Parts: sequence; structure tokens; C-alpha cells
Amino acid sequence: RVVAFGAALPHAEAGASEIAATAASVGAAGWTTEGLDLLAASAGASEPKQRQIEAYVMRMLQGETKVPAMVAGYSALARLNPKGAGVAALVQVAGTAPDWSDGKLALAALRQLEEKGRSAVPALVKQLVETDDPDREDALCHTLLRLQITDREVPIARTMQRVESGPDKSAIAHSIFLGLHAKAFARAAPVVAARYAKASDALKDVLNATHEMLTGTLLKPAVPANKT
Repeated sequence: RVVAFGAALPHAEAGASEIAATAASVGAAGWTTEGLDLLAASAGASEPKQRQIEAYVMRMLQGETKVPAMVAGYSALARLNPKGAGVAALVQVAGTAPDWSDGKLALAALRQLEEKGRSAVPALVKQLVETDDPDREDALCHTLLRLQITDREVPIARTMQRVESGPDKSAIAHSIFLGLHAKAFARAAPVVAARYAKASDALKDVLNATHEMLTGTLLKPAVPANKT
């Protein structure tokens, strides 16, 4: 679906009637995030069409309790109005859904929005700082990357802590920020080097690449002492 969405998005406006007919035929129970996002994109810059789709989505969401349908609807609302309630609703699902699979679905919707989901960054950073769950950290870091987090928005103290002593998956996730803003975070190089010295092989590869981005040099494995 993700691949199909990427291919269809530039042509959404031309296929508006077909997209609308499909959305109507399946109803909210059959909504997908990609499908509703395409429905919103099909309005183009036409304000009457945007209002029509927004009204339709809001009407269908009334009384809806299934999270996948809600996330799909919020995604459409967010694309129609990035400053409206849709982005905030996706952030709330990501942070409070009892079932993490629903939280991941909300984060995937935000990644799909890219720059239209930028307003979610501060709240997602807060969620990142407050979690110790490597799976959540991984999903949040990749979402923030897609939302083009700036160096000033990165929670650098937390990032350095997780690179220094967090589980491998957490360290890898946070390393994304160091590589993304290598010039701003060059001071993190000693932390990366220290973790490299005691890291697993898989983590070593990531830390080595990160260190090269930060300093321009690769880390060298320690040479074992000669046995006598």
C-alpha cells in the first residue's frame, strides 16, 4: 500500500472521482491511512472540495471507535489542514493508544504526511524523551527524521545518553539524529567512540558510520595484545 500510495499521490487530483467512489463504497470500516490521505490530496487546492471532503470525514468519524479508521480519518484531516486538529489527534493516538500497534499506525500516518506533519515534532520529542521502550524510540526517531527535525529540536542530552548506554536498538535510533546534524553535534563523537569500544558487531557498524559523519574519520577496532 505504501508503494502504491507514493505512486498515486502525484495523480490524486486527476483521479478524484475514482478515489471518492472507492472511499464511499468501503465505508469507514474499510478505510486505510493511504486511501484517506489520497482522498484528501484529491481535493488539490480547491477550497470547496477540501471543505466537502472534510465534512464527509468528520461525519463518518462520528461514533467511530476502531483506531485504524480513526487514524485514517485523522490523516486525511491533517493533510487538508496541517494546522488543524488532525495532526494533534495522530500524536495523541501515538502516545496513548493501549495497543502499540495502533500507536505505530499513527506514527506511520505522520511519516506519510512529511512536512504537513511538522507541527507534531515538539510533542513527539516529548514522547521520545519519556520512553525507555526501544521499539517506541525506533519508531519515534524515524518519524521525527521524516518530519525534518532540526538540530535545535533534537533532545541531544537524551540522545547522547541512549547512544552511550541504551539498548542497541535505542542507540541506533538516536544515532540517526547525530548523523543528520553532524556539524551541530560533533561534540558527541567521544560518546560514540566510547560506546563503539564495547558495542556488538551490528552496533559497531552504525557507530562507525556515525563517527565518520561527525568527525570525518572511521573508528578502528582495538588491536588485541600479543599473547606470550
